[in-house]
Amino acid sequence: MKSRLAISAIGIPIIIAFVMYGGLPFVLALSIVGGLGSWETSRMLIYRDVFSNPKICFIFSLANIASVYYLISLTNLENIIAVSLLFSALFSILWLSTDFLKTSNSLNKILGILCPTFYVSGLMSFAVLIADHPYGKQWLIILLLSTWAIDSGSFTIGKLIGKTPFFKKISPNKTIEGAIAGYVFGIPSTILGIIFLIPWEHLNYISDSTIINLSSIFIFGIFISSSSQIGDLIASLIKRKSGVKNSSGMMKAHGGVLDRIDSIELNLVVLYYFVAWMVI
Repeated sequence: MKSRLAISAIGIPIIIAFVMYGGLPFVLALSIVGGLGSWETSRMLIYRDVFSNPKICFIFSLANIASVYYLISLTNLENIIAVSLLFSALFSILWLSTDFLKTSNSLNKILGILCPTFYVSGLMSFAVLIADHPYGKQWLIILLLSTWAIDSGSFTIGKLIGKTPFFKKISPNKTIEGAIAGYVFGIPSTILGIIFLIPWEHLNYISDSTIINLSSIFIFGIFISSSSQIGDLIASLIKRKSGVKNSSGMMKAHGGVLDRIDSIELNLVVLYYFVAWMVI
């Protein structure tokens, strides 16, 4: 437990540094992370005797995130790009987490390349869209800190007092006590992050009422806490179907890249639509 928290304590500042620097270095770092996650997902398909190619998935993921960065800087097609990424990612999750891929045909061979790519890089690309918005860097930092609080809280409390299994068939180590702790830690972290990092006058919710605005932030905290844990469960389901505990051994006892970003991926989608629909 201590080593896992230590890794987060070291990794989070480095990630925040890339976010704050922004631009091409941020996109490059994001592309590498997305590429490695796709590479790991592709390898897990091979463990299931499904055709895939980790190297091609890695390259496609890099190209996908770089393309989003390029297109968003040249066009006004943000809505179309966002919907396309979301549809591709959700389809990929469905395909990867079910047994549709058992059929060996030409289509599934193509999907064996595309689905690992869009499952990870499709969701990670939303970070590029968020960064393009006003205070985008601050929103991404809020997401990172909130997700870290959710993961750390649920993991720590689950280890200490967790007794009631939560989706045992998908992830045997998760408990209801840990899941509740995710909300207890995640909601306040999200609210405080927004209050301290986003100017109040910049927020434009459904009403001028402060009470309603705070309620909107609270609801957003609930969504972030939920999507974080759902993202973790999705990755756990894919790993379980592949017969592996971790997505890879890239980080030794701490698993792989996907094990570290699975909670962030869906959160990026939730954050993007919150910022795009409810914030100026």
